[in-house]
Amino acid sequence: MMTDKDLITCVNRLIQNYKSNSLKLTDNYVEQRDFYLFLLFWYLHEANQKIAYGQQLNSSSYDEFCALLKSVKNKYPATHSLYQAVDTVMLKVATFRKDDFPKFIAESNRGFTKSFSGISSDSFDVQTSMSLYQSLLGRLESMNPIDHFMVEEDDYQEIPQDFIELITRLDTAKERSIKTAYFPFETVGEQCVYFAKRNPNCHLRIECLLISPHLMRMLALVGANSVEITFSNSLAVDANVKANTFDLAYTLLQPQNVNEKEKVEGGKEKKYIPIKGGFDPKRLNPDSVPARYKENGYLQHTQWTLSKHGVAYMIMGKGFLFRDIEAQAREILIKKNAIDSIIQLPPNLMSFCPLPLVLIILRKTKPTKDIFYLDATEGFTADASRNRFSGFEKIVKMVTKREVILGVSALVSPDKIKENKYSLNPQNYLVELDNVKESSEQLDAERQELTELLMKKKNSIDNLFKHLSKKI
Repeated sequence: MMTDKDLITCVNRLIQNYKSNSLKLTDNYVEQRDFYLFLLFWYLHEANQKIAYGQQLNSSSYDEFCALLKSVKNKYPATHSLYQAVDTVMLKVATFRKDDFPKFIAESNRGFTKSFSGISSDSFDVQTSMSLYQSLLGRLESMNPIDHFMVEEDDYQEIPQDFIELITRLDTAKERSIKTAYFPFETVGEQCVYFAKRNPNCHLRIECLLISPHLMRMLALVGANSVEITFSNSLAVDANVKANTFDLAYTLLQPQNVNEKEKVEGGKEKKYIPIKGGFDPKRLNPDSVPARYKENGYLQHTQWTLSKHGVAYMIMGKGFLFRDIEAQAREILIKKNAIDSIIQLPPNLMSFCPLPLVLIILRKTKPTKDIFYLDATEGFTADASRNRFSGFEKIVKMVTKREVILGVSALVSPDKIKENKYSLNPQNYLVELDNVKESSEQLDAERQELTELLMKKKNSIDNLFKHLSKKI
């Protein structure tokens, strides 16, 4: 395992190597940067395969390089992550200047060898390779002012792996087989990489807002054997996936600061209209999903995609739990007995999104009618930029056993939720926590009052004894 100091040293060397290469393959900075990162990816991938310091892609000409990449592709099926990583770069290099092509590759490879000098080949495990690639990508992006003002097609936004760590532990606690996993809303595919690292043989179905070549490379670094990625919207009227298919589904929907009603001219309020489209009613009821708030749309759609024993883990903001205009959507989930658990998560789990989050767990087949609520807002360790999950074991134990602790967790019946007009707000059902706090404060006040009274009586008795002693 490479130390943090060695990693920083290697990244600094790689940056210097990139900056010192004066050859230009294209006038597009992002595309040239991307090709350099592809060469590094290949080097790291081969190092992960226990080839000392990686096998470099050397070639004497552009045609020879393309032939070499084609031979690699032919070794793998089209669903393999390495096939897709290679295929992506082959489409771009066709536009590069051919004359300087071999020189650029040779210069880059010499830089890799120099950058990793003194580092043991045993240090190139999957995690280290991912860290190296991500760190270099972030540094190179920060060097280019254009990246600060534009969203490029291949930007890779890193999201903490705390979320997938929690979900992995929750799911493995059930000891079930996961053959297919669905990621219906990946911004550029951050969480599926962490999942693939732990489940390389699981078939991944990913719907992505931006298909990034960096995502393909990350999946190849972790050894994902079967990947299907589409640039598509999972809430399209015609579904891109089939019903009753996936053993596991996972989505991280970053919350936004928005109001339920919007002010328009004249000071009037305008309610948001439902999403449009002739959806399959078994999949999604469009009248229950506001056009601006689509969280419940993703919940209905994802629950529809689950196999008989499938489980979905959806992390999102809290608004969908109690917004009045989404009461019908929540009623649909309750009547389907789809909601297994709702877990309040700590705030500030992402440095760029401090809003509080919740984890809602859906099941296709649920043995009980009640919903398990858990307050896990204190299960974190404060860090410089964000809060980090801690106490995974306690959360997993309580969710798995549906353990009820006063003020921390509760089992809530559908009738109770119906009484609250289908609000799923944890504050409606973890009220004991407030009562515990109020009782504690009341006890402290009574204790203080009794202590003061006892002190007054003690002082009175002491004064009485002093008066008696003077008389004696």
